[in-house]
Amino acid sequence: MWCILAALILAALSFLSFPAFVHTYCENRPIMLILAAMGAGTSYLLVRFWPLTPLRRVGAMLAILLCLLEITFNVWFFAWASHACAAQERMRYDCGDGRFWRIPSSHFSSRQRVDGERVLDETPG
Repeated sequence: MWCILAALILAALSFLSFPAFVHTYCENRPIMLILAAMGAGTSYLLVRFWPLTPLRRVGAMLAILLCLLEITFNVWFFAWASHACAAQERMRYDCGDGRFWRIPSSHFSSRQRVDGERVLDETPG
């Protein structure tokens, strides 16, 4: 019975973490993989300790389906976030003279601009 509760909690964490990670999906990819691994472990335990009564079997089958859905969702999120983060890292910044430099946006703040090889600070004062 505790595995069914664990499957419900893991599914809730997985599906609720997607909207919470909208702006930090690159940093939270490992968390989604950990949740997928926990779902796989829960599925394994549900199969390993298969219940004997018919009502619990139905609950275990539903929990396994929920874990498989959660694993699929978390792996999809990881793949999507990896693709999006790679595209974000490939962004190029125009230096103004026809050259392009590959500088990730995390290397300078919004009040700085790229000028050739240098990063110029545009903060007042």
